[in-house]
Amino acid sequence: MDSFLPNLPNHAPPSNLEQFQLLPDRPAIRLDSRLVCKYEVLSVVGKGSFSQVLRVQDRITKRYYAVKLVNTDQDFGAVNNELTILGRVKHPFVIRLEEVFRSPTKLFIVMEMASGGEMFDRVVAKGRYTECEARLAIKMLLTGLDYLHRNLITHRDLKPENLLYRQVLN
Repeated sequence: MDSFLPNLPNHAPPSNLEQFQLLPDRPAIRLDSRLVCKYEVLSVVGKGSFSQVLRVQDRITKRYYAVKLVNTDQDFGAVNNELTILGRVKHPFVIRLEEVFRSPTKLFIVMEMASGGEMFDRVVAKGRYTECEARLAIKMLLTGLDYLHRNLITHRDLKPENLLYRQVLN
C-alpha cells in the first residue's frame, strides 16, 4: 500500500519546531503537543516491548481513551496493518480506533478505553468461571471473531492477555 494510514483521520504534520510535553513522573515519555491540547494525560496503564499505553481524558467531552505510543523506528508493517484494520472495523466486541497523531519519532494511536482489564487477569482473580460466565465470555469472543472473519480479517495473536473487557467486574 502506498498510503501511510488509509481511511484514518488526517492530522496536519507538526511544525518544524515540534513541541512536546513530558509526562509527570515518567520523564522518558515525550508527548506530542497536539495530543496534550486535546487530551489530559492521566496515567500509564500498560507497557509492552514495542509500545506504552496511556489513559487519557478528552478535555471537552470528558470521555476516557487509551493512547498507544509506538516508536516509528519499530517494525512499521505490523503497526500499519493494525491501523488499517482498526480503521475499517466497527463492532461492539472490537476495540474502536478514534484517531491517530504522527510525530517524527512516534505514533499516538487513540482508542476506546477498555477499563475492565484482561480476560487472563479476571480468570486468575476468580480462580474459576461458572458455566454461565464461561458461556458469556466465549459468546462475546466468537461473535467478535465471526465479525472479523466475515470481513476477511484474522486475529493471529488470540490469547487471554489480548482479550479486554470494557467495564470493571462488579
